[in-house]
Amino acid sequence: MLDKSNSIDLETFINRDGKFGDKFVWQSDARKRVVNLMRQAWELAMEAKGLALVESGGRRVYYVPPKLTGGRGAFVPFVDVDGRTRKKALNGRSDKRKANWNYGVGLVPSLDEPWHMELRPTIIFTDDNDQPFEIARAQRLRLSFCRNWWNDRWRTFLRAFLALIAGGQTSIQLAVGSGRFLVVEASPMIFTSPAGLTDGPPTVDADVADEDDSDAVWDTDADGEIDDQGDVA
Repeated sequence: MLDKSNSIDLETFINRDGKFGDKFVWQSDARKRVVNLMRQAWELAMEAKGLALVESGGRRVYYVPPKLTGGRGAFVPFVDVDGRTRKKALNGRSDKRKANWNYGVGLVPSLDEPWHMELRPTIIFTDDNDQPFEIARAQRLRLSFCRNWWNDRWRTFLRAFLALIAGGQTSIQLAVGSGRFLVVEASPMIFTSPAGLTDGPPTVDADVADEDDSDAVWDTDADGEIDDQGDVA
C-alpha cells in the first residue's frame, strides 16, 4: 500500500514554479502532469462504462457501441439547451452504405480558465462484426454520410452522450486515486454571442420526443421508424 509523502494545493501546483517535496517542478511540467492525470482518469472511466476505443486521426476516441444503449439505433433521453426532453440515437445502421455508425469523442483537457475538458466529436464506422473501418474508408464515409449534419445535430449528439455516461446524474466523477475524484459537469458550457447569422429563433435538431415531426425529411434508407442518421421518424 502506498503512503502519502507530500501534498500541495492543485491550483498552486499548476500556476507557479516551485518545490514539491525535495524536487523542483517547473510550472509547465506541473501542468503537463495534471493534464495527463485528467486524460488517464477520463479513459479509465470510459472503459469502465463500456465504451469502445479506437485510434482515429492520432487521437484516442471512445465511441458508443450498441450494447451500451440496449441495441443499435436505441434512443437515449436527454435534456436539450431549451430545457425540453428529447431523445437521440448514438449509433445506427446505413444499409445504403453497408456500414454501422457510432458517435464518439476524443478528449483534450485544458487548464486554461475555466478549467475544462474539450470533447471533440467524430463518427466511427464499423462492419457487421463491430470492427472499425480502416482510416481511408472511414474518412470517405464521414465526408458523405455526415455532410448535412450541422451544429444542432452535433449539439444534441453531445448532450445525449453526456446524459448516457452520467447515468442520469448532473455530474461525472472521474476517479484519480485515494478516494479522490475529478468532478465534471454533465452539461456543456454555454456561450452567448452578441451577433449571429440570423435573427430567427434558435434551431433544434429534428428528433424531438414530444412534438410532431411529420414535416421532417428523412433519409431514403429509412425503415419507417428510424433513419440511418439517428432521428425519430
